[in-house]
Amino acid sequence: MFTTHDGTLYRKEDRDADGNFIWCGRYAIVEGTNYITVYCHLQLYSKCAVDGAEVKTGELIGYMGSTGDSSGPHLHYTIKN
Repeated sequence: MFTTHDGTLYRKEDRDADGNFIWCGRYAIVEGTNYITVYCHLQLYSKCAVDGAEVKTGELIGYMGSTGDSSGPHLHYTIKN
């Protein structure tokens, strides 16, 4: 998965699919100037960007997976204002 805007990767967690973080699985949150984006269900343990990293548009931050409450690989993408 690639970032859709510049910002700071301020939270990223590895959670297994047994419900520790039920709906989201492994996720990353990028906080930008005007909005926050959330990338959910990423593959476990795919080491790309690190917590607190400044990321640019198009930077690799993880790989599509099926963690959390998921029936197959996909990206759950959210934009918050």
